[in-house]
Amino acid sequence: MSDTPTPEAIFTSLQRSFAGRLDVKLTTGPSDAPLLKAAGESFAMLYDDRLVVRLHPIRCQELVDAGKGNLLVLDGKELEDWFCVNGIDAAEWTSHTMEALAWAKG
Repeated sequence: MSDTPTPEAIFTSLQRSFAGRLDVKLTTGPSDAPLLKAAGESFAMLYDDRLVVRLHPIRCQELVDAGKGNLLVLDGKELEDWFCVNGIDAAEWTSHTMEALAWAKG
């Protein structure tokens, strides 16, 4: 038995960290992926067992260039403002999610 948390468990934990915040809602995104929105703006989702966050396109490219992940490709189109995080690390996922929330709330 592994003590490594699953992507679903980490995302659920992230989602619970927003409990009680009226500005954050859980909905669904592409392929019924769990999607978090703040003030009506999508900012994070669990898509194909990967955390995907919405950030400024320049920030997304910085993360890609640093080897931290890749841009989301949806329906054959690369989305410059959606970044797929490499790996399954709760602390890193939390950091990226909080950055995405701050970006969404602008």
